Formats: sequence, C-alpha cells, structure tokens
Amino acid sequence: MKNKKEEKNPGFWVATAFWVVLIISILVMSLGDNFGFEVREGDFFTYFIIAGLAVGYFIPSFIAGARKHRSGMAIVALNIFLGWTFLGWVGSLIWSLTGNVEEKKG
Repeated sequence: MKNKKEEKNPGFWVATAFWVVLIISILVMSLGDNFGFEVREGDFFTYFIIAGLAVGYFIPSFIAGARKHRSGMAIVALNIFLGWTFLGWVGSLIWSLTGNVEEKKG
C-alpha cells in the first residue's frame, strides 16, 4: 500500500499553481497603491498573466522536485540563473525529465 506522499498527483500541482497565481494577483492588486502605482479596473487579467508566467518559469524545478530527481538542486540553480534564456529553460526542463530519480522504497 502506498503512502500519500509517494502518490503522484499532477492535478494537485496544477491546482496549487493556479491558487498561487490567483493569490499573487490579488495581493498585487490590493497592495498596488502602497507601492506608488495606480491599479486600474482592467489590470487584474494582466497581473494574473504575469503571475502565471512567473509560476511557469519554475515548471522544471517543480517537475524535478515532484519526481525526486537526484540533481534537483542543480536543476533549480540552472532554472533560476539561466532559465531566463530560452535555451536554459528548455535545458532544465529536459534535465528534469531524465530518468535520474531516486528509487522507490518498498
């Protein structure tokens, strides 16, 4: 019988990413006046897209963590420092999908 931690549920990660994006968007909208920029009525969609892109930037890191990749920290570092280049992001994505993962116990 599998533990709950051992089960992979991609739907959980998609839902978590959605809620993180939504919360970031709401925070930016509500705190905008405090940081000196005006929040207009149609800006929520723009902030939602920006927050979604920010979460999407770290998809290779999320995949490496969910798969328990042995080089997970190196993938995160590559994603942070070179992910802004398309080649760095694709490289970290491909690396996170390789079969170098920890073996399941039991």
